[in-house]
Amino acid sequence: MNDKTNLVAACRHCNRMKSSKTGLWYVRGLLGQHQLYWKIIYPLTLVITTILLGVIIYYL
Repeated sequence: MNDKTNLVAACRHCNRMKSSKTGLWYVRGLLGQHQLYWKIIYPLTLVITTILLGVIIYYL
């Protein structure tokens, strides 16, 4: 995404790692452009992640 809000200062190593993100990161970037993602899908993923972490911690 070529936008000034997407600019991040990064060292050479981090910038190289960031530049190779394709596939899922590309799809996620496309989803992030839609309001539905931020209103429904993103909060849902946070809830699911929290539950999964709770289960993992419980069984450790």
